[in-house]
Amino acid sequence: VESLKTKNPTVTAMMEQQATERNSKARPLRVWKSYKAISSHVRNAVLIAEDSAFFQHSGFDFEQIKESAKRNWEEKRFVRGASTITQQLAKNLYLSTSKNPLRKIREIFIARKMEDTLPKQRIFEIYLNVIEWGDAIYGVESAAQRYFGKSASARPAVGCAPPSPLPPSA
Repeated sequence: VESLKTKNPTVTAMMEQQATERNSKARPLRVWKSYKAISSHVRNAVLIAEDSAFFQHSGFDFEQIKESAKRNWEEKRFVRGASTITQQLAKNLYLSTSKNPLRKIREIFIARKMEDTLPKQRIFEIYLNVIEWGDAIYGVESAAQRYFGKSASARPAVGCAPPSPLPPSA
């Protein structure tokens, strides 16, 4: 985690796992966008969709955990998760998609270390650059280019029509 202060990851455990499942080699991230170079519209949309309290909590959103536990208990199955952006990043960088409880415990310890070591803005910047945005599409810039033919730093035109719907693999 300490190295993330100054170095951008080029390959994640998640990328390696998925490449292995596809019987291929993980391709390194090609384009990195700094936090400030990513459109505030994109950043805000991701926050709203993934973890609206990200900048207020310390890596764990206990209100969401409580709500998820309640809903899962009512449904008698796992229908809702409560992982924060920090937890998702910890899993993507270092772990796997395994449902093993030991993996979740490791994720908690890594997320705690990330929160203690890195500023929130840096955690979010890394997240935006390494998360999968569709089948083997890693990073916000690759996704923006793939789906919209624009850079992730592009600002929407005033009064423009919304983009066409995302393809099913997104």
